[in-house]
Amino acid sequence: MKKYYSNALNPIISGFYGDLHDPPHGVINQTLTCQVDSRMIPKLNTDEVEKFKEVWEFLRETYLRCYGCIDITPTYWWGTDQLKENIALRYLCTVSDRVFLFIDEPTKRVIGLNVLA
Repeated sequence: MKKYYSNALNPIISGFYGDLHDPPHGVINQTLTCQVDSRMIPKLNTDEVEKFKEVWEFLRETYLRCYGCIDITPTYWWGTDQLKENIALRYLCTVSDRVFLFIDEPTKRVIGLNVLA
């Protein structure tokens, strides 16, 4: 956590866990499953993609190749238009066009994310 608070983590890793000042609220209700239209998400530049390449290759070879998906439980994510600026989501949409979000409908909290092979 020390690296998180000091912004020493790779920004894509930090992007999965959001803003600590906006904690989740309430309980999980009805869940929506949405495929992200990667054409609507701003792509990262080559430098940003290269900085995370080694981690992505590990995730791809360990999870996508073996299990057919990567399951992530992001925190502090909300299903709003602002989410398309999240660097972690932007990265995933740069490297994959099969990204799915699971959203708690009443609260708009993102409770899960899948990347499919």
